[in-house]
Amino acid sequence: MSETARLIELALETEGLLRILAARDSKEARQKLRQCIEELRDRTEAYLAEAPEDKPCVSFELDEPLSIRELLTPAMQTRFRDSLFHGNADDFDDTIGILSDMSSYGEAEDYLLNDMMWNRDDADVSEFLGILSANMPR
Repeated sequence: MSETARLIELALETEGLLRILAARDSKEARQKLRQCIEELRDRTEAYLAEAPEDKPCVSFELDEPLSIRELLTPAMQTRFRDSLFHGNADDFDDTIGILSDMSSYGEAEDYLLNDMMWNRDDADVSEFLGILSANMPR
């Protein structure tokens, strides 16, 4: 596994543990979170220390947050359209439009899981929800 893949895995594990703790406090989850954060911190520091010196780091701030469509690469759009909308581009576009007008992740999640009847256990649904969760207000 590449170092960046492990960093992503640790970040996702951290998010999952925080969600568990938000739902119910657990000594075991707190201990695991501490270990996860420590490993993430150590690996991130090591990864950044090895960054090539000849590539400048670009820092920027967005005036406005990215739209849902902008968050998805063309490959992701194609995959989600094919797997979640059975290849129907109009349904995909309409849903992206509806989601873009929603004010919170909770509203979007409710719409997708209840109105669209998506299965949270589906890998593509889970990934799509994760993208929304990370980029929409709670």
